[in-house]
Amino acid sequence: MASAPEKPLRLAVVADIHHGPDSGGKKGSRALDLLRGFLDSPWALEADALVDLGDRINNQDPAADEARLAEVADILRPLPGPRVHLLGNHDLVHLSREDNARILDAPASSHVLPMRGFDLVVWQADTRCYWRERTEAEEEDLCWLEDTLANGSRPAVVLSHFALTPHVLAGNPYFDARPGHDRYLQQERIRSILAARGRVVLCLAGHLHANCWGVADSIVHLAQQSLTESFATAPEPAGAFGLLEITPGPDARLSWTVHGRDRLALDLPLPRLAARAQGG
Repeated sequence: MASAPEKPLRLAVVADIHHGPDSGGKKGSRALDLLRGFLDSPWALEADALVDLGDRINNQDPAADEARLAEVADILRPLPGPRVHLLGNHDLVHLSREDNARILDAPASSHVLPMRGFDLVVWQADTRCYWRERTEAEEEDLCWLEDTLANGSRPAVVLSHFALTPHVLAGNPYFDARPGHDRYLQQERIRSILAARGRVVLCLAGHLHANCWGVADSIVHLAQQSLTESFATAPEPAGAFGLLEITPGPDARLSWTVHGRDRLALDLPLPRLAARAQGG
């Protein structure tokens, strides 16, 4: 008797909420209403986990940032499943890691969350380097990622705020004129770490305020559009929220659907995951 097919891993994804005053293309004043709309989707409640890719606020001052982060947390807290909250560069201007952890009631350090036969590798590398001339990752963060991927055995999905591979960002209002600030400087080292053990099947990021995808070393790299960004959908915000499904087995595939005004539907094979199922 054939065994039942493995159930897919289903993640509800939101990126770059930017709750706060409007700033440039970021319609932060619309953030809470858009976030409530995201949580009204039945599949958001049925997902295995919520992944929030960071930059929950438009930073202003310590008191305002804490109050706005608390408002975001109050909306997300009723979700029944696990919540993953990445730390974005705006989240750490006036608030510490400890502040974020306390208000969100969730870990703010790098950790691994096992789920449906996968390891969700939550890489909380320091994002404050965005505000500096050189966006260098800290050595301790790189070592944590390397050691974690070297010492596990399950297929891994790496979650981060910054993208972990270059994407085409021509015309992007944030990064076209600031090349390199979309990612960490140590790209070759990060690429080597991700590829070394054959565990990583997918990397998912926010930060870019655009839907982006690519493949490097048979690893799929995705970046999801901001909930409140309007540069691609002006004058309205994108209202982007995503559903990510990873189906394991010899025909392993990824399905990624981004809803809102900047829609995207992507279906791709996952060769690394398929090879593992075939004993490769």
